[in-house]
Amino acid sequence: MLNFLQHDDFIREYEAFAAKYHCHKDFEFLKKLLLVHYDPIKPIQVIGPGKLHRVKECEGWVLWKIEMAVKGLRKNQSPRVWFAIEGDTLAFLTIKSHIDNYDTNQADRLAEGRVTDIF
Repeated sequence: MLNFLQHDDFIREYEAFAAKYHCHKDFEFLKKLLLVHYDPIKPIQVIGPGKLHRVKECEGWVLWKIEMAVKGLRKNQSPRVWFAIEGDTLAFLTIKSHIDNYDTNQADRLAEGRVTDIF
């Protein structure tokens, strides 16, 4: 079983995004998918390679980015969620959407910096 953690800044970013786009159910569904995909005992690949991207691997943790489907948003508007996994712990680090015109490289660096706050 995975343990979920959320960086404090992720919580603020997610709450702001969720207030606009009402994506609480979508986020819970994403968490269920991640539970199955990254199960420490018997993982099952339920997330396609086009939706999940490895950003970096370092010192026991792996940084990933995934596209979270949100009802009512077009595919290119769906937010990307950065998270890291170390052992049986998955930590959500940041959430960005192209609606806000974010820079991918900057978001990668931001997530990488937040990993060190948790692991």
